[in-house]
Amino acid sequence: MVVRPARALAALIPVLALLPAAPAAPAAVPAAAWADPCAADGRWSGVPVEQVRGEIEARQRLGPLTAQHRSARSEAGGPAGMIHPAQGASFRARKGSDGACATHTVQPGLTPARRTTTIYSPTLYPPGGSCVELVTAYYGPVRAVAAWDWCGAAAFRAFVPIDGAFLATYTGSGGRYTGRVVRTDAADNTWTAALYNRRSGAWDHLFSSSGTSRSGRTTGWDVDEVYSAVTGGVADACADRRGLRFAATGIHLRRRGAWAPASAASADARYDRPDAAFHCPGRAFARRDWTRWRALG
Repeated sequence: MVVRPARALAALIPVLALLPAAPAAPAAVPAAAWADPCAADGRWSGVPVEQVRGEIEARQRLGPLTAQHRSARSEAGGPAGMIHPAQGASFRARKGSDGACATHTVQPGLTPARRTTTIYSPTLYPPGGSCVELVTAYYGPVRAVAAWDWCGAAAFRAFVPIDGAFLATYTGSGGRYTGRVVRTDAADNTWTAALYNRRSGAWDHLFSSSGTSRSGRTTGWDVDEVYSAVTGGVADACADRRGLRFAATGIHLRRRGAWAPASAASADARYDRPDAAFHCPGRAFARRDWTRWRALG
């Protein structure tokens, strides 16, 4: 270490005074914006979701799921049958219902072993005749957050792969993304799915559709949904899901443009299903105050 004489240090003082001040630290994203982006409309980024894939690639990668996604949910499943159960939170349509938002887990390493297994967990559909469902989908090698079009083609129309880039931009360090579907034009019933960009603190556009919903429902849901074959009384999906946690938190509903946490006042019992419907021994499900649920295994 070099020790400077006192006179040399004194001579430096006038020079240091002329140097420009250090730049101010960049403003941090408000903690509230990170903690609960579903609590308010927030800011639209004006740009699409990063790495979004459009209709052609959605048809190529997710096309095999189209017929099954249109099918009715059921719990039936014999020794070698197929099941399509769903469990979570459901919401009745109230006048003015125009959006839903939630924070969802992702499982970057989940690869269902059989082509007869599809896991949609969580999947979000707002009450009020929405044109779009926002789906976290796992099928074969596909792991994606996808938009299902209920008003146009009745098919998956856009998706973004769950990969390293997605995790860095949309989940931050928490392993969860926040997504919403809102009515953006009442005149032609346009609904828009968007993902919350954790880097920019704004909502990125995923997909929009307008018209009349062909879902046959005006109710909504946020659920754990599975398609699986059942062999010997146990669903094939159980092995894929073992040890994994699927969850939704911070569920909010929008009504006449105002957001509020989901509650008993907006809920119905459509997906109050028993764990046995999934044919997975040891599976555990819990729901808390309609704003959150979780399924283990």
